[in-house]
Amino acid sequence: HLFMIESSNKRFRKGPKVKEEVLGSKISGLKEASILTLALKFQPFTFYEPIIELAGQTYVNPISRNSDALYFFSLEDTLFSDADTTYVVSFHPRKGKTFKGLDGVLYISAPDYAINYVIANPTEDPSPTKMSIRQQYKRMPDGTWFPEQIITALEFTSVKIPGRRTVAESRAYISNVDVTTKLSNSIFDEVEFEVLKDAANRDTLFWENVRIEDLNEFEKATYYYIDSLFKAEKIERKISGLEALTKGYVPIKWFNLDLNRILRVNEHEGWRLGAGGITNEKFSRIIGIGGYGAYGFKDRVTK
Repeated sequence: HLFMIESSNKRFRKGPKVKEEVLGSKISGLKEASILTLALKFQPFTFYEPIIELAGQTYVNPISRNSDALYFFSLEDTLFSDADTTYVVSFHPRKGKTFKGLDGVLYISAPDYAINYVIANPTEDPSPTKMSIRQQYKRMPDGTWFPEQIITALEFTSVKIPGRRTVAESRAYISNVDVTTKLSNSIFDEVEFEVLKDAANRDTLFWENVRIEDLNEFEKATYYYIDSLFKAEKIERKISGLEALTKGYVPIKWFNLDLNRILRVNEHEGWRLGAGGITNEKFSRIIGIGGYGAYGFKDRVTK
């Protein structure tokens, strides 16, 4: 593969309140890039929202209220397993309807009539990136149905490599689900997504314990070769420098130097030379101490 990323997250939800913690992150070629796990969220956590958002685009959900006026449904098959019955239902937008819709298949489990499995992709998507999503659900001991797998497949049709297809796949596995414990409001604060301090430094034993599926030989080789390439070409250092420029600062040990403070010009001060910044997480994850100073060559005043 060209690139691989893994993360182990813990997610809390109470009504509209959400808190997610990245316990561990592993990225081919890089040591510190845990925030990239945010980029993996291509689709919603469940398929039950009236409007489905996929990679920033919104679509009408085929199981939203009164959706039979917009979608055509067809019973394709009926599957029997012990006391359960699963109905396989295909769907696509009705002819003549103009809205952003989806094509796909629903597996509906009776007697609960809950989604067991769903496959969907945007209808007539003109973009250069073709997307397909899959979600699998599991019945919990208390009868609650909960997502078990969330998979997104992307094909970049505009990227031409002779004899190859350029694709990306995101696989999320949900385990250790607890729907009975009462959550305290103190868990939730203004930070909805937090990367724990040692997330990027987890050892092999940690990953062996949290992975739902073991890495295959191809995936192991990807880590080995990409890590070796980035180290040999010092790519991580170049990426860190580029990231600093886009954010407007350069990290110097425990201090972030503010690039926007160095040189400015205005009518009152003329050319203004200065320096400033603030402490970063290496100093403290709780507080930041910062400031700046400058001298105006026109007004000849130090600030």
